[in-house]
Amino acid sequence: MHTSTPTSCTLPATKPALAPRRWPPLKIGGAALGLALAFAFTSPVQALSVRQMTLGDLCINARHIVRGEVVDVSYGSVQAGGGTLPTVTYRLKIKEAFAGQRYGVFEFTCLGSKKNPSAAPVGQAQRQSTLELPVLKQGQEYLLFTTQSSRIGLSSLVGLGQGCFSIQAKGDKETAVNERMNVGLGLPRSGPLPYEELAAAIRRNLAK
Repeated sequence: MHTSTPTSCTLPATKPALAPRRWPPLKIGGAALGLALAFAFTSPVQALSVRQMTLGDLCINARHIVRGEVVDVSYGSVQAGGGTLPTVTYRLKIKEAFAGQRYGVFEFTCLGSKKNPSAAPVGQAQRQSTLELPVLKQGQEYLLFTTQSSRIGLSSLVGLGQGCFSIQAKGDKETAVNERMNVGLGLPRSGPLPYEELAAAIRRNLAK
């Protein structure tokens, strides 16, 4: 009678568990960080979009729609997301208001540049860079569409430069034009418009 001889089976050695891979920390430049924080803390987010907006879009997204003369410009900073963001505060003496604050001095604070910008040409809002707000000049009149302030006190122009109209006067005639020469607003024509024509179109949109 034959007895079976037990055979031994050697299991392959198991590999030690791999330690989680450590990825190097993500490096982000100051400009990119500032832009990211702008999207995170400015309300509403649509305000920083560069998509084309109609006049109706501007009206729907604006908390304040005011025309006034810039009487003061001051620079500061705000702490957000563990960093410091430069800010600029504009104060305008209200001449006419369509929504939001109606009388007195209208003040709004937005992201600014790290250095005080040079004065913009009369009647024009100078651009700082691709996704930054126009720079308003003291003593100039503007029609502004601004957003509700965020929880850190920052607001924005709706549609960036689309929501900023420079007002120019020639004699008793006034015109208004934004940085896109009023293209895409859904009005009968583009280019500088008589101010009263633009004001009437705003009232119609707000009445809808």
